[in-house]
Amino acid sequence: MEDLDNLFELSQVMNFINLPPFRDMIEEKIKSSVKSFKNPSPNLWENHYIFVLEDTTTQKVIGVSMIHAQHGTEDEPHFFFKVGKVKKFSDTLNTGFIHGTLKIGLDTNGPTEIGGLVLSPEYRNNSFKLGKQLSFVRFLYLATFPEKFKPKVHAELLPPFDQDGNSPLWEAIGRRFLNMDYHEADVLSRTNKEFILSLFPQEKIYTVLLPIDARDSIGKVGKETQPVKKMLERIGFKYTNEVDPFDGGPHYRAKVKDITLVKKMVEGSIVYNSKINEQNSKPYLLSFKHPEHQFTSLMVHAKVVSSKNEKAVIEANPEILKKINVAEGQIVESFPSRSFMKFELKGDYFNNEWIPPKTKGTDSTERFLLKNSPCDNQNLWMCPIEYRHIDPLVDSAMNGFRTWKKTSFEERKNALKRYQERLISKKNEIAEAISWETGKPFWESLTEASALISKIDVTINDSLPRISNKEIENILPDTTGHIIYRPLGPCFIIGPFNFPCHLANGQITSALLAGNSIIFKPSEKTCYSSQLMFECLGEADFPRGVVNFIQGDGETASRIIGRKEVKGVFFTGSKEVGKLILKHTSSSLDKLVALELGGKNASIICKDAQLDLALEEILKGSFLTTGQRCTSTALVPIHRSIMDEFLSKFHGLAKKLIIDHPFDYEKEPFMGPLIDELAVKNYLNFIGMAKREGIEEIMRGKKIEKKHKGNYVTPSIHLAEKFDISSLFLMSEIFGPNCTFVPFDELEEAISIANSTEFGLATSVFTKDVNNYKNCIDEIDSGLVNLNRSTVGASSRLPFGGVKNSGNYRPAAVSTIDSCVYTMSSLEYKKDVGSGLESIKGLEL
Repeated sequence: MEDLDNLFELSQVMNFINLPPFRDMIEEKIKSSVKSFKNPSPNLWENHYIFVLEDTTTQKVIGVSMIHAQHGTEDEPHFFFKVGKVKKFSDTLNTGFIHGTLKIGLDTNGPTEIGGLVLSPEYRNNSFKLGKQLSFVRFLYLATFPEKFKPKVHAELLPPFDQDGNSPLWEAIGRRFLNMDYHEADVLSRTNKEFILSLFPQEKIYTVLLPIDARDSIGKVGKETQPVKKMLERIGFKYTNEVDPFDGGPHYRAKVKDITLVKKMVEGSIVYNSKINEQNSKPYLLSFKHPEHQFTSLMVHAKVVSSKNEKAVIEANPEILKKINVAEGQIVESFPSRSFMKFELKGDYFNNEWIPPKTKGTDSTERFLLKNSPCDNQNLWMCPIEYRHIDPLVDSAMNGFRTWKKTSFEERKNALKRYQERLISKKNEIAEAISWETGKPFWESLTEASALISKIDVTINDSLPRISNKEIENILPDTTGHIIYRPLGPCFIIGPFNFPCHLANGQITSALLAGNSIIFKPSEKTCYSSQLMFECLGEADFPRGVVNFIQGDGETASRIIGRKEVKGVFFTGSKEVGKLILKHTSSSLDKLVALELGGKNASIICKDAQLDLALEEILKGSFLTTGQRCTSTALVPIHRSIMDEFLSKFHGLAKKLIIDHPFDYEKEPFMGPLIDELAVKNYLNFIGMAKREGIEEIMRGKKIEKKHKGNYVTPSIHLAEKFDISSLFLMSEIFGPNCTFVPFDELEEAISIANSTEFGLATSVFTKDVNNYKNCIDEIDSGLVNLNRSTVGASSRLPFGGVKNSGNYRPAAVSTIDSCVYTMSSLEYKKDVGSGLESIKGLEL
């Protein structure tokens, strides 16, 4: 009972039925829990298990979670509203409606229930993921003692409440039958639920008759409950189409044996190894029986060194184990490190289902990718790679193409519109994932997620007309000519990390609208955000095999590119990888390859430029996305007469740019971190290179420490007295926040600087003289030339692509669809008879 005060304090944080804010009720639950752990009753509904998280420095309980072995009996049924639909149609009016309905239901032989998860507010958002550990320990206990529980597990989630803490659904329904507010009825229900069945109508309630806020709350969860909902869905729980009759919160359920955490549990013996540390091991949640405590669990860094017949040998540092009396050789149960990832990857998608790679057994996959967030170095996900999925994946895409090429444009457009609807519903979730994986500020990621949605309309309205079949009357005597655009076949799309969803989405939508099936492999640095986007495709009811998805590395891409069934290859990324793709496909005449590659982009500032406008645009052009855009401004040829003034102002503004975590910040950032540690090293190497080459450093790029340990760097600004083509620093693409100023006296010099690199993607010119702009258009070798706008940012309604080593003349954006088809010609003779055999010269009749 020494924990009673702490648990009562926690009960005030959030109102749960399982952790009621009443001291006497909590005391009874503690007594029940102690008895359940020591000597559980054969009547499962009598057994309650309370798990507490203790701060070992203060010996204070800081968190709690619970299991009720059975929720729902003859004496205390589990009540719910079943959410359904009813169709109503009027022959007279030729009009129909689909009505949402609620119908009271009960379960007298209920499942095991988890609930009452509360973590003291000051311990939340901790790098040790205390809330997740507190939640997961219940599943570890379920997996360890399955005989103590029902085969199914139930969870009831809290809905959004109004500003006064009331339930809109209770106000709309409950109050009509019981003159109590939500909280009064909630308290009564803890000891007696009889009134629900006695007073509530047994017939279906049509939700259209309810106020809008009540309808909108049904099956939804509040903001604070979103992480719990996502966690449950990731580990195998599904919405039951049942909601709480008091507040409309959704009910989730899973079979114990199907919960991914339960399936991942291993049992093994502890072996002491003092060399185990955070750098050479992974976090494991261990549990063990203790003579003083019936069940103890803790997270340690450990290493599984062998596994036979599901029995493991687990090496761990004895320093912490000895403190809590875990002996060498002791048998423990544990979840492997993947349980502590922020996100869970589903695997690969083909034949319209998700197929996870095998991670256990003798034939399990051996290759994994591990992703840490560039924002704070926390584990995001672990991705197993399965090359054996490639054959069925390609077969799926080939079969899907046979179906999809025969569908009408109208059906294809409808499928894309369904995809768009799913993107709208997941916009924020996709944006959050992009920020966690790339480090982009959330506002920037939200811009990308929004672009996915608008791209569907642009592809349908602006790209589709480019491949509309054409007819030419009387192209020859009595003959009509046809130009017919035919889909290529399965198209393989390889995404980049800097815009993990947006750039691939443009290629995906164009390929699909043109009639191709697609295989999408995202960057191995952004697997989760890409998965979220692809889930929207998977939920859009495309025919079997039309949309396919695979996680993997360069070897995965290489094997798919080499398949004869693949007819289109779309890649966005570095020049080096683009050249490898061309080399790999050089002997294949039946593959169309479209490349979007890098740039060393110049922004020319003429002496008549509007300087405030140029400052704003070049600041964005150089440092947005931490300089990790293929269109980022890298070179700034500037007229000598204005250089000092402009450079001074630009330097001052660059120093004021806020660099921080995308979510946990004091002031909203302009820039986040670089993508990974290698990118930081490359960036700093270029800074050192500039110094060695004698290029003046105006602002030093360096790694900086923030509240969260991540890949944060400052922008860098350099000044070169003249442009030197032998300078590796000036000629190379630096994928980081750097720009270099070079003075010029005549526009021809600036144009020469812009043309001097091996790239030709984007160029800007800042001037009031339209003739300067026209000269740049005429003389600069570049796919984009902008007037008084930065090099970054482009319109989806225009072509987007580069020349030289920035692409291979297959522009993207509105033009992407051109690379998704081949052109067929047809001559249609209109008469039933020809000109007669006598018209053939040289034929002797």
